[in-house]
Amino acid sequence: MALNATPAGGSGSYASYQWYRNTVAIMSANASTYGATQGGSYTVTVTDSLGYTSAASGAVVLNDDTGAPTVTAPGGATVTQTTCQ
Repeated sequence: MALNATPAGGSGSYASYQWYRNTVAIMSANASTYGATQGGSYTVTVTDSLGYTSAASGAVVLNDDTGAPTVTAPGGATVTQTTCQ
């Protein structure tokens, strides 16, 4: 499933992203999109060009059994489902 971060607010441009699965940073997952392949709870933080980092986004939970995502608790950056395979 492709996850896409669409930040709003902040200062300057959006310099970096960090995706997390079950609150653990995912190595090399630092783009605005991430292709989730495992079940779990996914969030993202966004840092702007002035170094300000957002709070973690609302979680997208990917169910291990069905692969169907469920959006829970909204937060700082927006995480949306763009593709489900």
